[in-house]
Amino acid sequence: LHRPPSFATDNAARNDYRASLGKAVWEVLRLCSGRLGPEVETAIAGKAFVFRSSSEKRVSEPWSHAWDEIAPTASRGVDRYLSVIVPELTECFRESSSRDEKMDAAKAVDYLCLQIPKVSSLPKPRADNNHLTEIHESMRVAINGMPLFDGSSKLAAALCRLTGARFEVEEGAAPGEKHVDVLRSDWELVRHFCVKGSAVDKAAALEGVNAMCVAAGWWPAQQQLWEVVFEALPEVKEEQKATEDSEEEEVPTDRGDRKRKGRRTVNEETLVEHTMVLCEGCFKALPATDNSQEVQQSWGQYMALWVRECKI
Repeated sequence: LHRPPSFATDNAARNDYRASLGKAVWEVLRLCSGRLGPEVETAIAGKAFVFRSSSEKRVSEPWSHAWDEIAPTASRGVDRYLSVIVPELTECFRESSSRDEKMDAAKAVDYLCLQIPKVSSLPKPRADNNHLTEIHESMRVAINGMPLFDGSSKLAAALCRLTGARFEVEEGAAPGEKHVDVLRSDWELVRHFCVKGSAVDKAAALEGVNAMCVAAGWWPAQQQLWEVVFEALPEVKEEQKATEDSEEEEVPTDRGDRKRKGRRTVNEETLVEHTMVLCEGCFKALPATDNSQEVQQSWGQYMALWVRECKI
Protein backbone atom coordinates (compact mmCIF):
# COMPACT_ATOMS: atom_id res chain seq x y z
CA LEU A 1 0.00 0.00 0.00
CA HIS A 2 2.78 2.43 0.88
CA ARG A 3 5.40 1.45 -1.70
CA PRO A 4 4.04 0.99 -5.25
CA PRO A 5 6.50 -0.97 -7.43
CA SER A 6 9.02 1.00 -9.44
CA PHE A 7 7.72 -0.43 -12.73
CA ALA A 8 4.29 1.28 -12.32
CA THR A 9 5.37 4.51 -13.98
CA ASP A 10 2.83 4.87 -16.80
CA ASN A 11 -0.96 4.83 -16.75
CA ALA A 12 -1.34 1.27 -18.04
CA ALA A 13 1.15 -0.21 -15.55
CA ARG A 14 -0.31 1.82 -12.67
CA ASN A 15 -3.84 0.68 -13.49
CA ASP A 16 -2.75 -2.97 -13.77
CA TYR A 17 -1.12 -2.74 -10.35
CA ARG A 18 -4.02 -0.88 -8.72
CA ALA A 19 -6.62 -3.25 -10.16
CA SER A 20 -4.75 -6.30 -8.81
CA LEU A 21 -4.11 -4.68 -5.45
CA GLY A 22 -7.75 -3.57 -5.21
CA LYS A 23 -9.01 -7.12 -5.72
CA ALA A 24 -6.60 -8.42 -3.06
CA VAL A 25 -7.54 -5.71 -0.55
CA TRP A 26 -11.25 -6.22 -1.10
CA GLU A 27 -10.91 -9.99 -0.61
CA VAL A 28 -8.95 -9.52 2.62
CA LEU A 29 -11.51 -7.02 3.93
CA ARG A 30 -14.37 -9.32 2.98
CA LEU A 31 -12.86 -12.34 4.76
CA CYS A 32 -11.42 -10.50 7.77
CA SER A 33 -13.98 -7.75 8.32
CA GLY A 34 -13.56 -6.17 11.75
CA ARG A 35 -10.36 -8.12 12.54
CA LEU A 36 -7.70 -6.12 10.72
CA GLY A 37 -7.45 -3.34 13.28
CA PRO A 38 -7.65 0.44 12.83
CA GLU A 39 -4.06 0.86 11.61
CA VAL A 40 -4.54 -1.41 8.57
CA GLU A 41 -7.98 -0.03 7.76
CA THR A 42 -6.63 3.51 7.93
CA ALA A 43 -3.81 2.59 5.54
CA ILE A 44 -6.38 1.22 3.10
CA ALA A 45 -8.85 4.09 3.45
CA GLY A 46 -6.79 6.84 1.81
CA LYS A 47 -6.06 4.72 -1.27
CA ALA A 48 -9.63 3.42 -1.46
CA PHE A 49 -11.15 6.89 -1.39
CA VAL A 50 -9.03 8.11 -4.32
CA PHE A 51 -8.93 4.93 -6.42
CA ARG A 52 -12.72 4.44 -6.19
CA SER A 53 -12.94 7.48 -8.52
CA SER A 54 -10.71 5.97 -11.19
CA SER A 55 -11.97 6.24 -14.77
CA GLU A 56 -10.90 2.60 -15.20
CA LYS A 57 -13.73 0.35 -14.05
CA ARG A 58 -11.35 -2.51 -13.22
CA VAL A 59 -9.65 -0.16 -10.74
CA SER A 60 -12.66 1.71 -9.36
CA GLU A 61 -14.87 -1.34 -8.77
CA PRO A 62 -12.76 -3.27 -6.21
CA TRP A 63 -11.68 -0.08 -4.44
CA SER A 64 -15.31 1.08 -4.20
CA HIS A 65 -16.14 -2.21 -2.49
CA ALA A 66 -13.12 -1.78 -0.19
CA TRP A 67 -14.27 1.74 0.76
CA ASP A 68 -17.79 0.48 1.46
CA GLU A 69 -16.35 -2.22 3.75
CA ILE A 70 -14.45 0.21 5.99
CA ALA A 71 -16.78 3.23 5.83
CA PRO A 72 -20.18 2.68 7.51
CA THR A 73 -21.49 5.68 5.54
CA ALA A 74 -19.68 7.96 3.10
CA SER A 75 -19.77 10.97 5.42
CA ARG A 76 -18.60 8.99 8.48
CA GLY A 77 -15.81 7.52 6.39
CA VAL A 78 -14.66 11.00 5.39
CA ASP A 79 -14.95 12.15 9.01
CA ARG A 80 -12.85 9.24 10.24
CA TYR A 81 -10.22 9.07 7.50
CA LEU A 82 -9.85 12.64 6.21
CA SER A 83 -6.31 12.86 7.62
CA VAL A 84 -5.15 10.02 5.31
CA ILE A 85 -7.31 11.01 2.34
CA VAL A 86 -5.66 14.44 2.15
CA PRO A 87 -2.07 13.22 1.50
CA GLU A 88 -3.30 10.89 -1.26
CA LEU A 89 -5.10 13.72 -3.04
CA THR A 90 -2.36 16.30 -2.60
CA GLU A 91 0.25 13.88 -3.91
CA CYS A 92 -1.81 13.36 -7.08
CA PHE A 93 -2.17 17.11 -7.66
CA ARG A 94 1.40 18.12 -6.75
CA GLU A 95 3.55 15.19 -7.85
CA SER A 96 1.79 13.25 -10.60
CA SER A 97 2.62 14.07 -14.21
CA SER A 98 -0.39 12.07 -15.42
CA ARG A 99 -3.44 13.99 -16.61
CA ASP A 100 -5.60 10.94 -16.01
CA GLU A 101 -4.51 10.75 -12.38
CA LYS A 102 -5.30 14.42 -11.84
CA MET A 103 -8.74 14.03 -13.41
CA ASP A 104 -9.49 11.00 -11.24
CA ALA A 105 -8.37 12.94 -8.17
CA ALA A 106 -10.70 15.79 -9.21
CA LYS A 107 -13.59 13.30 -9.25
CA ALA A 108 -12.59 12.26 -5.73
CA VAL A 109 -12.67 15.91 -4.65
CA ASP A 110 -16.18 16.27 -6.10
CA TYR A 111 -17.24 13.27 -4.03
CA LEU A 112 -15.54 14.77 -0.97
CA CYS A 113 -17.43 18.05 -1.46
CA LEU A 114 -20.74 16.17 -1.40
CA GLN A 115 -19.85 14.72 2.01
CA ILE A 116 -18.36 17.83 3.65
CA PRO A 117 -21.71 19.35 4.77
CA LYS A 118 -22.56 16.05 6.52
CA VAL A 119 -19.27 15.77 8.43
CA SER A 120 -19.83 16.80 12.05
CA SER A 121 -16.15 17.54 12.70
CA LEU A 122 -16.19 20.21 9.94
CA PRO A 123 -18.65 22.81 11.19
CA LYS A 124 -18.99 26.20 9.48
CA PRO A 125 -16.92 28.17 8.81
CA ARG A 126 -14.63 25.58 7.21
CA ALA A 127 -12.26 28.06 5.56
CA ASP A 128 -9.57 27.58 8.19
CA ASN A 129 -9.67 23.78 8.25
CA ASN A 130 -6.10 22.68 7.57
CA HIS A 131 -7.07 19.54 5.65
CA LEU A 132 -9.32 21.35 3.18
CA THR A 133 -6.80 24.19 2.85
CA GLU A 134 -4.07 21.71 1.93
CA ILE A 135 -6.18 20.10 -0.81
CA HIS A 136 -7.18 23.54 -2.09
CA GLU A 137 -3.58 24.73 -2.36
CA SER A 138 -2.43 21.54 -4.12
CA MET A 139 -5.25 21.90 -6.69
CA ARG A 140 -4.25 25.48 -7.38
CA VAL A 141 -0.68 24.26 -8.04
CA ALA A 142 -1.99 21.64 -10.48
CA ILE A 143 -4.21 24.10 -12.37
CA ASN A 144 -1.77 27.00 -12.54
CA GLY A 145 -0.24 26.94 -16.01
CA MET A 146 -1.96 23.69 -16.96
CA PRO A 147 -2.66 23.51 -20.72
CA LEU A 148 -6.22 23.05 -21.93
CA PHE A 149 -7.26 19.57 -23.06
CA ASP A 150 -10.56 17.73 -23.35
CA GLY A 151 -11.97 17.37 -19.85
CA SER A 152 -9.49 19.71 -18.15
CA SER A 153 -12.30 21.97 -16.98
CA LYS A 154 -13.40 19.21 -14.59
CA LEU A 155 -10.36 19.97 -12.46
CA ALA A 156 -11.20 23.68 -12.47
CA ALA A 157 -14.82 22.93 -11.56
CA ALA A 158 -13.75 20.63 -8.71
CA LEU A 159 -11.51 23.39 -7.32
CA CYS A 160 -14.46 25.80 -7.39
CA ARG A 161 -16.75 23.34 -5.62
CA LEU A 162 -14.11 22.81 -2.93
CA THR A 163 -13.76 26.58 -2.53
CA GLY A 164 -17.52 26.85 -2.20
CA ALA A 165 -17.51 24.12 0.46
CA ARG A 166 -14.76 25.93 2.39
CA PHE A 167 -16.40 29.34 2.30
CA GLU A 168 -20.05 28.31 2.45
CA VAL A 169 -22.31 30.87 4.13
CA GLU A 170 -25.96 30.91 5.11
CA GLU A 171 -28.27 31.66 2.16
CA GLY A 172 -28.55 35.41 1.57
CA ALA A 173 -25.35 36.22 3.50
CA ALA A 174 -22.15 37.65 2.02
CA PRO A 175 -18.64 36.14 2.33
CA GLY A 176 -16.29 37.43 5.00
CA GLU A 177 -13.90 40.16 3.92
CA LYS A 178 -10.80 38.02 4.37
CA HIS A 179 -12.28 35.33 2.09
CA VAL A 180 -13.06 37.57 -0.87
CA ASP A 181 -9.40 37.66 -1.96
CA VAL A 182 -9.30 33.85 -2.15
CA LEU A 183 -12.57 33.74 -4.10
CA ARG A 184 -11.34 36.40 -6.52
CA SER A 185 -8.00 34.59 -6.94
CA ASP A 186 -9.75 31.29 -7.74
CA TRP A 187 -12.03 33.02 -10.22
CA GLU A 188 -9.05 34.52 -12.04
CA LEU A 189 -7.31 31.13 -12.06
CA VAL A 190 -10.21 29.23 -13.66
CA ARG A 191 -11.71 31.98 -15.82
CA HIS A 192 -9.93 30.88 -19.00
CA PHE A 193 -11.54 27.43 -18.67
CA CYS A 194 -14.90 29.21 -19.04
CA VAL A 195 -13.98 30.94 -22.30
CA LYS A 196 -11.69 28.43 -24.06
CA GLY A 197 -12.05 24.83 -25.15
CA SER A 198 -15.20 22.99 -26.21
CA ALA A 199 -18.68 24.14 -25.24
CA VAL A 200 -19.00 21.10 -22.96
CA ASP A 201 -15.80 22.06 -21.12
CA LYS A 202 -16.92 25.68 -20.83
CA ALA A 203 -20.26 24.54 -19.44
CA ALA A 204 -18.58 22.33 -16.82
CA ALA A 205 -16.31 25.19 -15.72
CA LEU A 206 -19.26 27.61 -15.58
CA GLU A 207 -21.23 25.20 -13.44
CA GLY A 208 -18.30 24.86 -11.01
CA VAL A 209 -17.80 28.61 -10.71
CA ASN A 210 -21.53 29.06 -10.21
CA ALA A 211 -21.52 26.49 -7.39
CA MET A 212 -18.67 28.38 -5.72
CA CYS A 213 -20.49 31.71 -5.99
CA VAL A 214 -23.79 30.34 -4.69
CA ALA A 215 -22.18 28.60 -1.70
CA ALA A 216 -19.99 31.57 -0.78
CA GLY A 217 -22.60 34.24 -1.54
CA TRP A 218 -20.15 36.06 -3.79
CA TRP A 219 -22.23 38.46 -5.89
CA PRO A 220 -19.54 40.24 -8.02
CA ALA A 221 -18.48 36.99 -9.73
CA GLN A 222 -22.04 36.33 -10.81
CA GLN A 223 -21.97 39.53 -12.84
CA GLN A 224 -18.62 38.57 -14.37
CA LEU A 225 -19.94 35.08 -15.12
CA TRP A 226 -22.64 36.51 -17.31
CA GLU A 227 -20.02 38.42 -19.27
CA VAL A 228 -18.26 35.10 -19.89
CA VAL A 229 -21.51 33.44 -20.95
CA PHE A 230 -22.21 36.11 -23.55
CA GLU A 231 -18.59 36.01 -24.70
CA ALA A 232 -19.20 32.33 -25.54
CA LEU A 233 -22.37 33.02 -27.55
CA PRO A 234 -20.79 33.78 -30.96
CA GLU A 235 -18.67 30.65 -30.82
CA VAL A 236 -21.62 28.47 -29.81
CA LYS A 237 -23.66 29.86 -32.70
CA GLU A 238 -20.76 29.20 -35.11
CA GLU A 239 -20.58 25.59 -33.86
CA GLN A 240 -24.32 25.28 -34.40
CA LYS A 241 -24.15 26.70 -37.93
CA ALA A 242 -21.30 24.38 -38.88
CA THR A 243 -23.27 21.42 -37.57
CA GLU A 244 -26.37 22.45 -39.48
CA ASP A 245 -24.30 22.65 -42.67
CA SER A 246 -22.46 19.34 -42.23
CA GLU A 247 -24.74 17.11 -40.11
CA GLU A 248 -28.25 17.32 -41.50
CA GLU A 249 -30.97 14.71 -41.42
CA GLU A 250 -33.78 14.14 -43.89
CA VAL A 251 -37.35 14.37 -42.61
CA PRO A 252 -40.59 13.62 -44.52
CA THR A 253 -42.83 16.51 -45.60
CA ASP A 254 -46.58 16.71 -46.19
CA ARG A 255 -45.95 16.23 -49.94
CA GLY A 256 -44.26 12.89 -49.38
CA ASP A 257 -40.79 14.10 -50.36
CA ARG A 258 -37.98 14.71 -47.87
CA LYS A 259 -36.28 17.85 -46.70
CA ARG A 260 -33.12 18.35 -44.69
CA LYS A 261 -33.24 19.59 -41.13
CA GLY A 262 -30.29 20.78 -39.01
CA ARG A 263 -29.77 19.11 -35.64
CA ARG A 264 -28.88 20.94 -32.46
CA THR A 265 -25.43 19.97 -31.16
CA VAL A 266 -25.05 18.13 -27.87
CA ASN A 267 -22.48 20.77 -26.95
CA GLU A 268 -24.98 23.57 -27.37
CA GLU A 269 -27.64 21.76 -25.36
CA THR A 270 -25.15 21.15 -22.57
CA LEU A 271 -24.09 24.79 -22.46
CA VAL A 272 -27.69 25.99 -22.45
CA GLU A 273 -28.63 23.52 -19.71
CA HIS A 274 -25.77 24.66 -17.48
CA THR A 275 -26.58 28.29 -18.17
CA MET A 276 -30.08 27.67 -16.86
CA VAL A 277 -28.45 26.41 -13.67
CA LEU A 278 -26.31 29.55 -13.64
CA CYS A 279 -29.41 31.75 -13.88
CA GLU A 280 -31.04 30.03 -10.92
CA GLY A 281 -27.79 30.30 -8.97
CA CYS A 282 -27.66 34.05 -9.51
CA PHE A 283 -30.75 34.55 -7.39
CA LYS A 284 -29.51 32.24 -4.63
CA ALA A 285 -26.20 34.08 -4.45
CA LEU A 286 -27.75 37.52 -4.10
CA PRO A 287 -27.11 39.10 -0.69
CA ALA A 288 -30.34 40.22 0.96
CA THR A 289 -29.41 43.88 0.36
CA ASP A 290 -29.23 43.34 -3.41
CA ASN A 291 -32.21 41.04 -3.78
CA SER A 292 -34.43 43.77 -5.21
CA GLN A 293 -37.07 43.59 -7.91
CA GLU A 294 -34.84 45.69 -10.18
CA VAL A 295 -31.95 43.23 -9.88
CA GLN A 296 -34.22 40.25 -10.51
CA GLN A 297 -35.62 41.92 -13.62
CA SER A 298 -32.03 42.46 -14.82
CA TRP A 299 -31.29 38.72 -14.59
CA GLY A 300 -34.58 37.95 -16.29
CA GLN A 301 -33.52 40.12 -19.23
CA TYR A 302 -30.16 38.33 -19.42
CA MET A 303 -31.93 34.98 -19.56
CA ALA A 304 -34.39 36.16 -22.21
CA LEU A 305 -31.51 37.36 -24.39
CA TRP A 306 -29.72 34.03 -24.00
CA VAL A 307 -32.82 32.05 -24.94
CA ARG A 308 -33.45 34.24 -27.97
CA GLU A 309 -29.84 34.10 -29.18
CA CYS A 310 -29.76 30.30 -28.95
CA LYS A 311 -33.18 30.02 -30.61
CA ILE A 312 -34.52 27.66 -27.96
